[in-house]
Amino acid sequence: MAAKTNVEQLQQKIAKSTEELKLLDARLQQEIAERKLLEEKLKSSTQQVYTILESIADIVLIIDSKKNIQIIPTKAIFEQIDGTHATTSVVEQFFKEDTQETWFAPVRQALETQETVIFDGSASINDRLIWLTAKISPLPDNSVIWVGRDISDKKIAADETRLLLSVTQAINCAENIDRALSEILCLICQHINWDFAEAWIPDGEKLKCSSSWCDGEDNFAEFQQASQTMTFAPGAGLAGRIFSSQQAEWVADVSCTADSVFYRTQLAATIGLKAAFGVPIFDKKRNQVLAVLLFFKRHPSAKAPRAIELVNTVTAQLSSLIRQKQAEQALQASQARFAGILEIASDAIITVDESQHITLFNHGAEQIFGYKAEEILGQPLDLLLPASVRKIHRQHINSFGKSVGQARRMGNRSEIFARRQDGTEFPAEASISKLEIDGEKILTTILRDISDRKRQEQDIRELTAALENAVEGISRLDLQGRYIAVNKAYAGITGYQPEEMIGMEWSRTVHPDDLEQLIAAYQEMLAVGKVEAQARGIRKDGSIFYKQVFMITACDDRQNPIGHYCFMKDISDRKLAELALKQQKEILQTIFDHLPVMLCFYNPGIEMQLINPAFKRGLGWSLAEIQQGIDIMAECIQTRTTALLCGIHDEK
Repeated sequence: MAAKTNVEQLQQKIAKSTEELKLLDARLQQEIAERKLLEEKLKSSTQQVYTILESIADIVLIIDSKKNIQIIPTKAIFEQIDGTHATTSVVEQFFKEDTQETWFAPVRQALETQETVIFDGSASINDRLIWLTAKISPLPDNSVIWVGRDISDKKIAADETRLLLSVTQAINCAENIDRALSEILCLICQHINWDFAEAWIPDGEKLKCSSSWCDGEDNFAEFQQASQTMTFAPGAGLAGRIFSSQQAEWVADVSCTADSVFYRTQLAATIGLKAAFGVPIFDKKRNQVLAVLLFFKRHPSAKAPRAIELVNTVTAQLSSLIRQKQAEQALQASQARFAGILEIASDAIITVDESQHITLFNHGAEQIFGYKAEEILGQPLDLLLPASVRKIHRQHINSFGKSVGQARRMGNRSEIFARRQDGTEFPAEASISKLEIDGEKILTTILRDISDRKRQEQDIRELTAALENAVEGISRLDLQGRYIAVNKAYAGITGYQPEEMIGMEWSRTVHPDDLEQLIAAYQEMLAVGKVEAQARGIRKDGSIFYKQVFMITACDDRQNPIGHYCFMKDISDRKLAELALKQQKEILQTIFDHLPVMLCFYNPGIEMQLINPAFKRGLGWSLAEIQQGIDIMAECIQTRTTALLCGIHDEK
């Protein structure tokens, strides 16, 4: 009995333990499921973090106090500059002997102060300098997060802006053009780190050296003196060629070039000048070169487009600034000359007093408005404006006249409508400036009739619409040969809708057997700029047609190819007609060759045109003998004709 009781108790304990085990197992399974869920969430979160990091263009580093550096995998680690990874080059700055102290110093500062530090630095990558700004923030584990951004473009733009500002100030402060050019040469050389520069200006039919600049070394004196005694004809020497071509030119090493390329080769070699380049200061309005700037360096150098681009940017500003300086000199020299220039201006130049009555009305204004100066002087400015806008323009001018600021201020050029003497209204572009002399405000308006430009803009809009609806196909493709613009006619010829062709490769519209031919034509276009070809095309439905295409290279503002235009015409009807005509000719030729009778065709001048094989066999003559026979026949015909005409004359 006791044994039975013990067994039952044991069974109860086993049952209880089993239940507890089941509960523990269920709880364990739940924990496992929750852990898997957490792992999945962690994995997803980690993936999101990596995705976010891969989209960040900044360089991100983790740097500890022991100078261990961990590179965070952002988008920047894949960026390359001239074939070198930018991130790798930046990290190298922390370990180079000449840069490591500069780069680690702000890291130590952030660790010591536990505050964010901003660091600006530069790194040289394949002789190219890149600028970075980094935000260095401390982390809890005695390390920092270093986030750097490439600001090279901003740095270059800011430097160029400062250079342009300095150039403008130098010209404005200079006593004359020669002094201004000397200051400009100095500023540019210091900015691009070149050693010597000259300015050559037109003097009659020659170019003379106006001014020069060097970094202070005495060995340039001989070169400067030689330049002062030399002149160049247009097209002669480096300066003369640039003057004639109106284009920049680069010479990698003038000391080893022919004398015909650079006239001072020996002297350049003696004093150690190597690389040289020059740019023109071109006045687009007058279509003339105002000066040629030459720059020299002690070391040979391959062409640097960035340097040329920078100097071209400066010279683009120089042309207008030099014109301004020349105008100031002319004003100082002769007020009468200024009045003459004022009168020949094509724009309307109108000055009014504070009550907005006209006090100056130049010849350009007479031509535009139809009034004589004596008719309009003393009249209100309202007379030159449509009635509907007079009130608002009067308010604007009053507001501008009362505004505070500099003694002279230019308003933004804007479009308005003006009114001629005959009552007609026209669109104009106008700007207003004010000048206060002895307490009296003078307002000057410069106005340009833009009727022609508006008509041209309308013509362009109409031309665009005409091209879009042109009978012949017109398309534009990118450098990869994909369509980026297609007009209706082009799409219609190929059986597509225009929007279907955007992004499509042009090869899909060409018959496979003619693809190699068109690829060769495409290469010819790249070489010479344009090409014309004929080939078979394939429509969307698979049908074949014959097409004539004319391709021309499309370029950007720097004349770099960005794709090409393709003009296409469906010539299937003409091609089929040509094939049919060719077949007919072949059939007729076969018949002609096999006719058993002797045939000979000749023109009215009795010149043999065509003979068949039967003719040759029948006579047994050579071609020369046959031709001689034809000549005899011609003589007989002419004699017979002459006799006949004489007989007719005798009868009369």
